[in-house]
Amino acid sequence: MALTIEIGSKGTTNQKDITANVDFHTIAYEGHQEIKGSTLSFAVNVVSKEIPPPLSGQEVIFTDGSTVEFGGSALKVERRQGEGRFRIRYDVECVDYVWLLDRRHLNKVYASAAVDVMMKEMLDDLQSAANNDSASGDDHYDDFQGDKSQIKAGPVIKQQRIERMSPSQAFDLISSAAGMEWFINPSKQVVLFDVGDNPTSPLPLNANNERELNVETNIDDFNSLVESEDISSIGTRSVIRDALIKSTTQEVETFTAVRDDKGPGNTLFRLSKRPFSFVDIASVTLDTGGGAAAVALKLDGVERSMGSDDASGTDPVECYIYVGPSNQNGSSYVRFSSEDIEATNVVVVTYNYADVDDHQGDDFEGREDIIERTDGDGVHEFIFSQASEIMVEDIETLDDITQIIFARKRKILRTGTFDSFTKGWRAGDQFIFKWPTEALEYEAYVISVRKVVRGPADDAAFGSDSIVESKIVFSNIPHGVRI
Repeated sequence: MALTIEIGSKGTTNQKDITANVDFHTIAYEGHQEIKGSTLSFAVNVVSKEIPPPLSGQEVIFTDGSTVEFGGSALKVERRQGEGRFRIRYDVECVDYVWLLDRRHLNKVYASAAVDVMMKEMLDDLQSAANNDSASGDDHYDDFQGDKSQIKAGPVIKQQRIERMSPSQAFDLISSAAGMEWFINPSKQVVLFDVGDNPTSPLPLNANNERELNVETNIDDFNSLVESEDISSIGTRSVIRDALIKSTTQEVETFTAVRDDKGPGNTLFRLSKRPFSFVDIASVTLDTGGGAAAVALKLDGVERSMGSDDASGTDPVECYIYVGPSNQNGSSYVRFSSEDIEATNVVVVTYNYADVDDHQGDDFEGREDIIERTDGDGVHEFIFSQASEIMVEDIETLDDITQIIFARKRKILRTGTFDSFTKGWRAGDQFIFKWPTEALEYEAYVISVRKVVRGPADDAAFGSDSIVESKIVFSNIPHGVRI
């Protein structure tokens, strides 16, 4: 099958096939499970302007036969003068469609919803922002938003406050919260999938209908295998420090406005404790002398500039809330416009706050393998600090999180590399790694793939099919799961 590289806006007359000018030895593709934005690089030789020069920003499509291996944009083009005045070499570095997705930022509070619903809403918001900027909108955001069929249904996650965050960062945040992973395929579709149900690898099926790499029987799909184990990060007893737990009782705080003729006086009232979240502020009431009345709650700095003091002009009056860093009391507040509150007015804030707890858990089951290896007691303590930002509704949920941590920490880390001439590998692939004489059998995840072209199609030395070598890095722990 022939290799093809096209450059220019996909599906338009500006898209040109430049394959004949590409030095196939320079084609290199790299994709990672953890780092968003797969890359492609290649060199183009042009004599006497026989084709238009490649330009940074242009769309690039790399195809192997009928399979699109890469779709993205040229980010960097380097020109080199070759032999003679009219021979020029262009070195092109590309990144996939994540770069086009991240041209706009998201700035919104997304209500609690299934992760797939939230992701689709974000794509809709990006398209809407593009439409507001241009009468014709933006073709790329139309593509991202247009076909959401590859976004798999997922669990419900809590409300997300996305402040000036790139879409890829926001997608990382919500997908990891749901134990899922995402990428953008060459068709400009956002793909969301379960980490435990990754796209399949190109390996053959075993008797259990699983993709399997058997080191002792499979001689076609890999070579140069190296496999290693690392026990340095093992953990069987956890201490989660400063975990935030939602209070079972509500805090009620009362403030009285103080005003004088020399200035606006106090319109900002600091809370003594940090609300567990924005939605855990049950109510804010304002009593102007005729009885307490509920006010509308808005996010300060998101739905209004923090420096703004304009009257809300609404009925009921609007109150602006800021929930500070998770480990700081006294930084959260409610704020009114100076036009909406007067001296002696009374403000009452009712909210569930965040309690702090050091939580210890023991993994007795996970110690068995460690005890056998070390002849010790199998206890390896590890600490999760507040930097982990663990926030839970109750102690039972904290116990569940502890078990999830153990499910990862009890594992002896296994990593490996091999080369493969089998086509179709991508970061995120999943397979069973089996080495019978070493008593090894475990589920493995492809962390990164680097592909280089060893021979083009229709070359006398290589036959009718192109030869692509993939350098695979795998692990027994899916790096898409973050703790």
